[in-house]
Amino acid sequence: MYFDPKHETFAFVRELEDGVVYVAMEPAHVAKKAGRIDTVVNAYRLPGTKEGAGRLQDTGRFIKMGEEAR
Repeated sequence: MYFDPKHETFAFVRELEDGVVYVAMEPAHVAKKAGRIDTVVNAYRLPGTKEGAGRLQDTGRFIKMGEEAR
């Protein structure tokens, strides 16, 4: 699980052999007209390349849950 502070979304990430599945979720307190339910913002299958799944390693953009921001 990752947090994207720029867009205030959480991302659930499932690793695959050749990349990842990335599902961005917007917390209920941020989502418009969603009430108390978190909403799916986007879902992607990213290839295992620098431009794909590798962008999750950008600690200036994504914070892996359980790790501190730099």
